[in-house]
Amino acid sequence: MLMAYRNILVALDTRDEAAEVLESVQKVMSQEDSSVSIFHVIRPLTGFYVDMASVLNAESKAIDQAFHWLERLAEGHDISPDSIDVVLGTPTTEIWRKAQQINADLVVLGTHGRHGHGKILGSTANGVCNTAPCDVLAIRV
Repeated sequence: MLMAYRNILVALDTRDEAAEVLESVQKVMSQEDSSVSIFHVIRPLTGFYVDMASVLNAESKAIDQAFHWLERLAEGHDISPDSIDVVLGTPTTEIWRKAQQINADLVVLGTHGRHGHGKILGSTANGVCNTAPCDVLAIRV
């Protein structure tokens, strides 16, 4: 039996395939009372040895750029900008944390399905599948 998902966390990269992932999300949403939260994680630059002020400025700009890109994408899919969040961190950890925070019943993310043994899911998709506190839908893009 197919479950009607009501609280969906969509972890997106800022790539052209993100629209394809959102279109797939709309297929599994419950017709009533569904909410979609869009989430993007930027890996911190603080591991690089440069001027700390420059790093913080670059990270802030990256967050702003990602947010505005996702905001335009969400507008085209009838999703409120209030449901968009962009954070710094490790993608697998932050996606897991956000899913728990919003009590998600489904996490959706894209995967490139690279060729070769053991590369069916990318490392982020594989990590989320193994740690998420709810169902996970990996969309091959």
